[in-house]
Amino acid sequence: MIDGDMPEMDLSGIDKLPDLSDNLESLGKLPGISNSLMWALLVELQNEEMQAHFAALGKGKRNYTNKQKDFVLSLVDTYGVRATSRIIGIPRRTIQRRCRQYGKQVKRCTLWVYDWAERRRKRREFWERRGYY
Repeated sequence: MIDGDMPEMDLSGIDKLPDLSDNLESLGKLPGISNSLMWALLVELQNEEMQAHFAALGKGKRNYTNKQKDFVLSLVDTYGVRATSRIIGIPRRTIQRRCRQYGKQVKRCTLWVYDWAERRRKRREFWERRGYY
């Protein structure tokens, strides 16, 4: 494999994951359960199904199969590194290292963190000029 080339990914199992977005309408309104709680439960159910699919693709906790690695990379494209880490339950740094090996650019933080730090820096400069820092 030449550096920078992405390997072929076998994503045949990804289309077998059920679409849970229709389940809310089929369940109807349950007494005592709010819509936000219902959506949270559906997201949790979908995450558990993705975890089960990830576990079914391989056998190990320490040495992941190529199918598992490809599945994680496809989730990174959809959800991002941090969310994929939470969904699958493997360390974020492991996912970031795998992405770098396959030539995907991965930032240490999400974009909003950089924006927040810039605003904080400007606010601090503003108050430093007035003698508060």
